[in-house]
Amino acid sequence: MDFDVVTEMGWEDRDAFQAWMAAVSDERVGIDEARFLDRSRTRALLIEDRVTAG
Repeated sequence: MDFDVVTEMGWEDRDAFQAWMAAVSDERVGIDEARFLDRSRTRALLIEDRVTAG
């Protein structure tokens, strides 16, 4: 396996997710992450729950 961490995060709604994305997209976050992450190898999957009938 080619990973060493899995993180699960959740938000109340899409607006909360968008606000979080804006916050972590700040240049200061990128500078800090460069100290301990290889961002070229970082992957993210966005999964959305949906309620279905039946």
